Amino acid sequence: MIIGIDHISLSCNDIYSVQPEIGNLGYILKFQEINAYNNPAKIPFLQDFEDRHSLAFFQHDTGIPIELIQHKKPLENISSPYHVLLNPMFEN
Repeated sequence: MIIGIDHISLSCNDIYSVQPEIGNLGYILKFQEINAYNNPAKIPFLQDFEDRHSLAFFQHDTGIPIELIQHKKPLENISSPYHVLLNPMFEN
């Protein structure tokens, strides 16, 4: 069996503040939607469903595309596993 990855989705509290960090990795913003409709089909997969959310989609020449998602309800005040995962790349 062959499994392919279309893109990776990461949640964040502010898609505007994260965009420069993603750009520093060589990703280019392809589109963003602010206050976009959120499909109710996602309800079983979300802890808290909101009818609107914002998103930004980035592509890289050789990397897997990244979709940033910002819901109205902020993430908890904990250290984000995404920042920890990507942080060493930002320090170069």
